Amino acid sequence: MPTLADTAYPRLRVSPDEAELLNAFTPTPDELAFAVKRTRQPGPRLALLVMLKTFQRLGYFVQPDDVPPAITTHVAAAAGLGHAVGNSTPTTRRRVTGQG
Repeated sequence: MPTLADTAYPRLRVSPDEAELLNAFTPTPDELAFAVKRTRQPGPRLALLVMLKTFQRLGYFVQPDDVPPAITTHVAAAAGLGHAVGNSTPTTRRRVTGQG
């Protein structure tokens, strides 16, 4: 009997094993270059890589809060972004309007 993660509507395993992390969630050099080209900060770069790898695995986007910490930690370590895990500071720019 297939597991829930292997059905027509796959889901992420809460605690994936090491083989699954290595095979499905390790970013390739091309994916790392793609993320570097499109982001400036480590936090958004990690988020982009996690979304990319989970989409490749599932075929649909998931909410960042629904990604198990083991996957985020593995992607961060593989990308050299271990310091970006848990970094929730906003990195978007804000427009400051002057009062005239």
